[in-house]
Amino acid sequence: MDIQQYQINKRWRSGVAGLVALTMLLVLTGLAQAEDVVDPSRIQQSGNYRVEFLTPVAGGNYDVETDLPFRFRVTDAQGQPVTKLGFNLIASRDYSGQVKKEHNGPRTPNIGPLPMIAVAGNPGEYQTAVRFGVNGHWFIQLEGGDLSQKVRYRLPIGAAEDKGAGVNLDWL
Repeated sequence: MDIQQYQINKRWRSGVAGLVALTMLLVLTGLAQAEDVVDPSRIQQSGNYRVEFLTPVAGGNYDVETDLPFRFRVTDAQGQPVTKLGFNLIASRDYSGQVKKEHNGPRTPNIGPLPMIAVAGNPGEYQTAVRFGVNGHWFIQLEGGDLSQKVRYRLPIGAAEDKGAGVNLDWL
């Protein structure tokens, strides 16, 4: 092989290597962007009601095997607490972004509907507790009864660090 052919082969190989590197960069950037999820606001409107998600706080690492308390505050258009409101909580697992849904076992069924109970001494506050049993991102939905529109929040559920679990890598 002469020197000219060697230089052409060298340029071709470095061009292919550059193309592969660029492709990998674009693929990995796309995967990273796929994880950017905008969570719904923790304060939302449902008809004439303002619903505020009080607990649990976002970004916590919650144990899937214990009852996790949920608390919401509901006020009217004038900011006054709404008492004697009937509505339910439903939790459903968010499977978006999973790599291989079909290999992750059966889909977790919805949890609920769980009736929201008025908190004694705190007008306009309602609570219930949920035991998830499965790690992942969950949608917490309030609906029914006196709420004219569904209100939906997203909450990541992990497991206590001492249990050696946490959020699984079945979704990116």
